[in-house]
This record gives sequence, C-alpha cells and structure tokens, in this order.
Amino acid sequence: MQNAHSRKYDPDAVLNKRTKNIRQTRGLVKGDDEFSNLAPHIHIFGIFPFHTPESGATMCDMGCSAGILTMLFAELFPKSQVYGLDIGEHAIELAKQVSAEKSLTNCHFCVADICNLSSEWKNKFDYIFMFDVLHDLPSVSEALENIKGALKSGAYFSVVDFGLHKNLEDNMTNPLAPLLYGAGLLHCIPVSLYEDNATDGGYGPAWGKETAVDCLQKAGFVEPEVVHEEGLQAFFLTRKQ
Repeated sequence: MQNAHSRKYDPDAVLNKRTKNIRQTRGLVKGDDEFSNLAPHIHIFGIFPFHTPESGATMCDMGCSAGILTMLFAELFPKSQVYGLDIGEHAIELAKQVSAEKSLTNCHFCVADICNLSSEWKNKFDYIFMFDVLHDLPSVSEALENIKGALKSGAYFSVVDFGLHKNLEDNMTNPLAPLLYGAGLLHCIPVSLYEDNATDGGYGPAWGKETAVDCLQKAGFVEPEVVHEEGLQAFFLTRKQ
C-alpha cells in the first residue's frame, strides 16, 4: 500500500482538477452570464473616468491565470484590446480555449514572466491591472519595474490585493486576519521564496496596505492610494509619470 510520502506528485492531475472546478464555479462555459453578473462592480478598480467602454485602449491583466478577469474586461470594453499575461502555460492554454469559445476577438493571452518581461511589451499599455498577484511574486521590485516599463507615459495601474495592515496589532479586531496569516505562512510565502529569482518576495497576503503603497512609491509610481476597500480586498490606483 502506497503511503503519502511515496506518492508521486502529478501537476497535470492537479491542474485538470482545478480546471474542472474553475469551469464549474466561475462561469467559463460559453453562454454563461457570470461575466455580466460581475460587470456592475468594475468601477471599484478606479479605471473610470480614464477609460470607458467607448474608448479604444490597450489593456493588460498581469498574472491573469485562467483569464476570468481578462475576459470580463474584454467584454466590457469591446473597442479595447485586452491582453492577459501569466507564467503558467496550462492556465494560458485554458484561457485561450475559453476566449475562443466566447468569440472574444479583442482578448489575447500570452505566456510571460512578470519579473522578466521582454522588450516587446515596452510602452505598450494604456492601462494595466493586477488581481491578488503582487504579494505572491518572488521579486516585487523587478515586477513593478517591468510593469512601469510596459505602461505608456501617464498610464494608470490598478492593483487589487489583500487589505490588512502591516502591523499585527492593527489587525487584531479583524476576524479574517488569522486566515490570511495562515495562508501566507503555509502557501504564499513558500511559493514565492521557492523561485530562483526570489530577491524581495515572500511578503504574503498579510503584508499590509502600507507596504503595498510603499513598494509602489519606491518603484517610481505617482501618488499610489487605496481608492476602495471591500471585504478582504483593497483596490490601489496609481500611474506612471
């Protein structure tokens, strides 16, 4: 009988299970209205009035995973070109498949490392957004430098991340804080520190709003601020000089 320590880890089996769950729970099958249900909440990214459905912009979802949010933006901004970049090849394959099923011709997915973007993305985007990714990266400073380089001059950058404070004592009255400290300790931090290019990562989801703003300021972004808070999430908005 095979024990837990001798079982071979099969990443493809894990991915197939996650893919099935994503399709069942996130409305990724053609004809589902999950995207339209999320649409009324898009204002919390702080994107308006900089871009509207009538404006044709070039946007990017950095760390898009299976492209749920990328495709939502593509549907809400039909005159814009929306790109989804992620280091996960399987996630990008799934995103491409679902995007094709939904006939989203203005939605594009590419495999790319946010911490090491190629020159093809230089000064390309009018707007970049990132959802629950920044605290997981192995090098936050390198990622932000690459994102800044991918933005056009004056373009805006939205970051959605967890909204705890950086000091433990300031989170004592938050009933969900233990969940984020535990998830960070057992998953987020080990994953980011495992990478070979881990230079200033390992923050985890309890890194704090203050730390996120400080990282954005150090990277040279202009006036980063929290524009909205909802549940566990804080919505940051800043721009390139």
